[in-house]
Amino acid sequence: GLHTAGLAPRCLGGLLPRLDWVGLDIKAALGDASLHDRITGRRASTRAVRDSLALLRASGVDFECRSTVHPAWFSDADLLRLVRELAGVPRHVLQLARLPDASGSLRAPVAWPSPALLAEARAIRPGLLLRT
Repeated sequence: GLHTAGLAPRCLGGLLPRLDWVGLDIKAALGDASLHDRITGRRASTRAVRDSLALLRASGVDFECRSTVHPAWFSDADLLRLVRELAGVPRHVLQLARLPDASGSLRAPVAWPSPALLAEARAIRPGLLLRT
């Protein structure tokens, strides 16, 4: 298996024949390049990730898309846009980011996503997983 952010699609394409599973990190909706670039800290990163996702879809290799989310980075609308965009992939998992608090301890967001937001996301994507 391989875990990747999808920023090197040519490399991924060369490895796919040797893989039976890939975990692809999708940082934000690929239709929102400015948010994706802000989260990755890399300009024009969406094209490489789109290409990697297309390679995976065509390959027949089992894969999972994961998105690490936090309300400091995503509005509720951003989160729903991401879930909607990835509704056609075999598996999409949301992972809550843990950011340092005032004491330096890593903390996941409290009460986000809200039950209502999670229900709305699951209406778009039944079976959407949330890893805390």
